[in-house]
Amino acid sequence: MIGSQHREAEIASVIGRQPCARFVDEVTLHHSATKAEQYKGLSTVQKFHHEHTRRGYSDIGYHYLIGPDGVIFLGRPLARVGAHVKNANTGKVGVCMIGYFHPEPSWGFDGDDVTKLQIRSTTAVIRALCHKFHLDPIHNFRPGHGFHRDHGNTACPGSKVTKTIVQRWLYDESAEDDPPEAEVDSAPDVSPWAEAAVEWCKEQCLMTGLPDGLFHGREPLTREQFAVVLHRMRGDS
Repeated sequence: MIGSQHREAEIASVIGRQPCARFVDEVTLHHSATKAEQYKGLSTVQKFHHEHTRRGYSDIGYHYLIGPDGVIFLGRPLARVGAHVKNANTGKVGVCMIGYFHPEPSWGFDGDDVTKLQIRSTTAVIRALCHKFHLDPIHNFRPGHGFHRDHGNTACPGSKVTKTIVQRWLYDESAEDDPPEAEVDSAPDVSPWAEAAVEWCKEQCLMTGLPDGLFHGREPLTREQFAVVLHRMRGDS
């Protein structure tokens, strides 16, 4: 089903009241890959719902959809796992901007531009979700997180939407300079009380950082990662 429609000014209150007991550690941004000129308000979102259920989904895949006019549509209930990142929906909230933010030269299409109203509403949704789930909105869009294309072979949310652009929206919508992206990505992510233990783990090769060079000390440990740690502790590798 498609839920209620809201504007930027009220969405924080709406999201704050939505029940959700599941674990959430990422807000994932998408685009609809449909041209903005095709947007017809509620009927467009209902069309997405029909297409998703036709594919066998139990409901529309996204939790929130934002039109070029800034209207925010509630989609799949927040308490339910979405269907927007193949094989990786657990722990994520799907936010979809309606539009096609990727050039397609073969069509003679330069790609849509995100509208100012859409930026304001998308920013409001992301900030409200991060507040609800105790996430840092800038850190949410660090390397490997925050975009659909971080989790699969896709350009979504389009090449015209970059991490720097989204972080700028969140940092200060009116700022002309880029937010301190490099500082966010390279900031220490290990609590002072854990530094000695982390360094010991690194020295013993029990745990290592991710390919971006950071340890990500506050990231949850998966069962397979824990299995690797136990295996290394036995000295078999």
